Amino acid sequence: MLSRYFLAGCLLWLATGARAQQPPVTVNARESGPPKPHTVDASDVIADFLGWKRRSADSAAAHFSVIPSVGYTELTGFSGGLTGIYSFRHRDPGTEQKLSSILGGVTLAEKGQLTIPLNAIVFSRHNNWNILFDGRYMRSTAFEWGLGTHTGEAGRYRIDYDYLKLHGSVLRRLSGHLYAGLGYHYDRLWDVAERDLPAGTVTDYQRYGLAKRSTAAGPALRFIYDSRLNPINPGRGWYGGATLRVNRTELRSDSNWQSLLVELRHYIPVGAGKRSVLALWSYNWLTLGPGSPPYLLLPSTGWDDFFNTGRGFLQGRHRGRNL
Repeated sequence: MLSRYFLAGCLLWLATGARAQQPPVTVNARESGPPKPHTVDASDVIADFLGWKRRSADSAAAHFSVIPSVGYTELTGFSGGLTGIYSFRHRDPGTEQKLSSILGGVTLAEKGQLTIPLNAIVFSRHNNWNILFDGRYMRSTAFEWGLGTHTGEAGRYRIDYDYLKLHGSVLRRLSGHLYAGLGYHYDRLWDVAERDLPAGTVTDYQRYGLAKRSTAAGPALRFIYDSRLNPINPGRGWYGGATLRVNRTELRSDSNWQSLLVELRHYIPVGAGKRSVLALWSYNWLTLGPGSPPYLLLPSTGWDDFFNTGRGFLQGRHRGRNL
């Protein structure tokens, strides 16, 4: 029996590796129509091998997947992790019900770094309410280059820190795909320390105001337009969002400051059968007014909710008041 499950694991690895070269297709994943009859995914391979009964896309209202990961970077050494994704859709005849998802996981690195994310996008029945949560704990090490877009590799050094992020929002549908609501954003950094600095070096962090710990907290006003039926693997549609964050000392923030995040995404089906997607993305993260965010909470590459901005650059490679 153990050897049977070991072989199943090998099949899963082979199946996912082969699928990495093709456009992603998951059961009930695309709003552009059901998969062709001959299409199978990794879960189908495992189910057939173990003799489990395979459910059709229309018969399942919820899906759960666990995805292992292995990686290596100069900062972390080797790392391994597990990510679980639970997706579900309320059965609501006559309504194009949006897919809800909850993602959680853990990643542990050879050199001691630890990341625990928890992210949720939940729609109520009839899509009338949208509940959003982005949380993470990080015991991390990152490279830092300074402020602006003209920083060189010669000035690179290392920063260690612990980070807790708790961002939650509840939005009400106003009309069609348009939502508005309020949230509370809380960020805390502690045990912040600069490492590997040449003697006599004065960093932008030190000039800005080096703090071993800092807290930012306050309400957030959010507007979202989301015509996608599936936020995990959208096949078409638009997503637009605007978030005004107001940090106040009365709400446990170290200082008063404001930021505005505006983004727009468009997903265009292309190719034979329109199973591939061209995605266009505009992301604008601005600091408003005279207040100053904590240095490590300034707009920077790779610090959106899913670590996607500035792909091709290391996280935090470019940092400043506006991005």
